[in-house]
Amino acid sequence: MDIELNFQSVEMPVYTDIEYQQHLHDDNWTKQETDYLFDMCKRFDLRFIVINDRWDRDSYTNRSVEDLKERYYSICNTLTKVQQYDIITLI
Repeated sequence: MDIELNFQSVEMPVYTDIEYQQHLHDDNWTKQETDYLFDMCKRFDLRFIVINDRWDRDSYTNRSVEDLKERYYSICNTLTKVQQYDIITLI
């Protein structure tokens, strides 16, 4: 029996330092921690339970699965709005 596995990684949003400073800053999250979250999301294909399990609690604040999801999707929403606005203003 031949089984073909088709793994596709999730396309991750990208933000610049300026976008982070202007739109994504959150007093409860450092930029380093946010970058780490996005690295983990890419590495584990948005499997937040796995991300939470592998979260480096020695270096970063202990976060719940819900905290991780909320931060990730909040950034995605904000980036979508900001980047759409930037495209519209260029037209």
